[in-house]
Amino acid sequence: VKELPFDTDAGFGSRARIGLVVLENDQTVEAELATLWPEGVAAFATRIPMEDRVTVESLLAMETRIPEAAGLLPEIMGFDVIGYGCTSAATLIGEERVSAALHRAHPEVPNTNPISAVLAAMKALGARRIAVITPYNAEVTSGIVSLLEDRGLDVAAAGSFLEESDATVARITEAAVADAVREMVANSAGDP
Repeated sequence: VKELPFDTDAGFGSRARIGLVVLENDQTVEAELATLWPEGVAAFATRIPMEDRVTVESLLAMETRIPEAAGLLPEIMGFDVIGYGCTSAATLIGEERVSAALHRAHPEVPNTNPISAVLAAMKALGARRIAVITPYNAEVTSGIVSLLEDRGLDVAAAGSFLEESDATVARITEAAVADAVREMVANSAGDP
C-alpha cells in the first residue's frame, strides 16, 4: 500500500462546536437546531436513555445518566458549549444539578439547557407576563409553571396537550402548536 500525502482543515465547526445531550427517543431537536446554526457552527450529539413515557419519575431518573451520556462527547472535539436537551427534566432536576452533572463529564466546558435559555430569553425580552404551553402531563406542566413563577414571571395562562408518549409529542404538528398559542393568548387577553 502506497502512503499518500494529505492535508487537514479545521473540520466541522470551525467557528464553534456544540455538544448536545439528546433524549434517546427525541426525533426533533437535532433537525430543528441544525436550521439555526450559522455557517461554521456544528453540533455533535449523544443520546441519554429515557423511557418513552414522560412522567416526573422518568424525568428525575435521568439525572444519574447525564454524566455518562455527556462523557460520550469526546473531549478532543474541543466543545465550546454543551447543551442538555430536555426542558422538563432540567426544570424538575434543577438547572444547577443538570449543570453539575454535565460538568462531571466536561468540567471546563460551559453548559446550558432549555429552561435556562427560556429564563434568559424572558429577561432579555423584558417579558414578565407569559402564557405557557407544554405537551406534558399536568404534574410535569405544573412543575414548569412553578419554576417560572418562582423566577418572577407571571404565568397568566397555562395549557398542555397532556401527552405522555415522547414519540407522540415529537409528531405534534406546527398547526396544533399555533392553534394552542392562539387559544392561550385569547384566554389570557382579558386578564389584567
